[in-house]
Amino acid sequence: MGQGGWHPDPWGQAEQRWWDGTQWTEHTHGAAAAQQPAPAAQPTGRRRRGPVIALIAGAAVFLVMLLALVVFFVSGAGGGGTFDEPDFNISFEYPSKFERQDVPDGNADAKVSLVIDQKNGVAVSKYEQESPVTESNIGLTKTVLDGVVGQLALGPAPEGKRVTVAGLPGYEYDFAIESIPGTRSRSIFLFQGRDEYQINCQFQPSKRTEVDEACDQALETLETTGSGR
Repeated sequence: MGQGGWHPDPWGQAEQRWWDGTQWTEHTHGAAAAQQPAPAAQPTGRRRRGPVIALIAGAAVFLVMLLALVVFFVSGAGGGGTFDEPDFNISFEYPSKFERQDVPDGNADAKVSLVIDQKNGVAVSKYEQESPVTESNIGLTKTVLDGVVGQLALGPAPEGKRVTVAGLPGYEYDFAIESIPGTRSRSIFLFQGRDEYQINCQFQPSKRTEVDEACDQALETLETTGSGR
């Protein structure tokens, strides 16, 4: 996926869609394209993402991350403790100064924020893939993730760091958010079969230490509580 070319349309609205090396474009060909025009953006609502060859489609992750980067609200329901949600197959510990907050799922299967204030906190989102992601095929996602995160980042595109957390393969990125001045994201993408988890640790300079410590605590104490899909 690093070079441009025709690939199976991740939205299923054409036989193939053009990948320009960074993102999916509006250019399609094949019978399905005549039935329905290519979308300008990922359709709303919950959905499964495309097959492994188009595992994390550019526009899909772009919208997913934009949602995850602005979901923090400040009226929580208790602070600190264990993240152990019924819709997630992971659990972890977080500091007492962070308050749990339900937020709109958007196009995620589930989403919960742990917040300090409106721009500082940890958002945990869950999405379903159509194909399982494992240690053996996760490399297919890196080029696409690098390009998509680059669209959100202020300045040079960040390099994804390969990580394994509680046996789950993934990638971690640290970047300044172009659309939210003075704010950075430390985003970790982890895969459990067809389940994808995004842990977005978002912070301004004055709160970096607190959010980084919460992010480290979450990753160090993270455990799987189910087998995923």
